[in-house]
Amino acid sequence: MKDSLAILLPVYNAQHALIEAVGRTLEIAVELTRQCEIAIIDDGSDDGTEEIACDLALQYPQVLVARHHTPRGIDEAIHTGVQMTAGSIIMIIPPECDIQVSEMRRLWRIGTGQDLDQLATPAADNHLPAESKVMSRLMKWGQALREESASRQGGIRMVRRASYRKPTRRGRSLSNRIDDRGNPSPTSAPNFITQLRDLAFGE
Repeated sequence: MKDSLAILLPVYNAQHALIEAVGRTLEIAVELTRQCEIAIIDDGSDDGTEEIACDLALQYPQVLVARHHTPRGIDEAIHTGVQMTAGSIIMIIPPECDIQVSEMRRLWRIGTGQDLDQLATPAADNHLPAESKVMSRLMKWGQALREESASRQGGIRMVRRASYRKPTRRGRSLSNRIDDRGNPSPTSAPNFITQLRDLAFGE
C-alpha cells in the first residue's frame, strides 16, 4: 500500500496569510502524492481565520477544517489534526514557518523510506546476518538524521501515524519529543532503534 500524506496547519489569527499558505502547501502536496489532505486547525482565532478556512475547504476537496472555540495550544491543535486526518505520514507546519518545496520533498523521501535505497552496506558489514546488516544501515541513517536535525530548530516536522503519541500534561511538548525528521528524541524514547526500524519499514 502506498503511503498517504496528512499536512497539519495549526493556526491562530492567520486571516492574512492563510490563503497563500494553503495554496502553496497544496501545490507541493499533490506533487508528492495524490493521496493527500490538509487540515487547518484554528486554535481559537478571534479574527476572520475560520471563515477563510471554511471557504478554502469548499474550494479544495483536500482541505479539512477544525476549530477550537478557545485557544488550547499547539500540541492540542496537532492532536486535533491527527484525529481528523488519515494520512500514514504526517507533516506538521507550525505557524510562521517558511514552507519550502525542497524541505517537504526531502521529508517525504525520508518518511516513505526512499532514502534507504541510497544507503550502501559497508564491506565491513558483509559478514553479518541479513537482519544485522539492515539494522546497521538503519543505525547509520538514524544517526545522520539526528546529527543534522540537532542544529535545526522549528521548521516542518514529520512523523509516521503509527509512531504518533498524544502529548501528556506531564510529558514534554510534541515539538520537543520528536525531531524534524519524525524520530523520537533520545530523552523521550529510549527504544529509538526500534521506532526507527518501524519508520523505515512503514510499520
